[in-house]
Amino acid sequence: MPRQPLHLRINGGNTTGRKCVLALVAETTGGVGVLRLVEPNGNSRPQTPRCRAGFRLHRSPSPIMKIFSLSVLFVMLAVTGAAQSNTQKTIISAAIQKVMEDQSAAWNRGDIDGFMTGYWRSDKLLFISGDNVTRGWQPTLDRYKKSYDSRAKMGVLKFFDLEFTILSKDAAVVLGSWELTREKDNPKGKFTLTFRKFKEGWRIMMDHTS
Repeated sequence: MPRQPLHLRINGGNTTGRKCVLALVAETTGGVGVLRLVEPNGNSRPQTPRCRAGFRLHRSPSPIMKIFSLSVLFVMLAVTGAAQSNTQKTIISAAIQKVMEDQSAAWNRGDIDGFMTGYWRSDKLLFISGDNVTRGWQPTLDRYKKSYDSRAKMGVLKFFDLEFTILSKDAAVVLGSWELTREKDNPKGKFTLTFRKFKEGWRIMMDHTS
């Protein structure tokens, strides 16, 4: 994760009464929030507000300092929260993509039952193709086996152009393209998959394929 710095200028005085300017930098590295105070000459002392010549920020209970302290806290929470959110989305997308890769691998070895493992095993599963709506895991399996009753018809399946929309920690939508490479033709189309996370993992609960 690249660093995302946010700079705040701080004016203060050191123990000799001279002014000193620091830049407070809030950033994330590897998803961990860090505060750095940087002096004009580039020196920094992480989380230690002082200049090289003995500068210390005056810890005053004034309203301005209280507002400043809260602002720093909110900045750190926002930066760290954004990093954690992006990390979570990456983890979810990778988990869903693994399910789809397992599906295509099962299909390409002629294993329709294995392909169906990626679907929610429930009577509430929805499969939409053209004007047809199939309800339930078993009817969807039967439909696949009827439509692709030979290895020649199954061909080689490929999913590509995947776009992940993470709705929550246990729900996501995937837009993508599919293609079958067969000896005599090359059917292809688009799909929208609604995934939910169950105790057995991520599963497709609705498949709209064209």
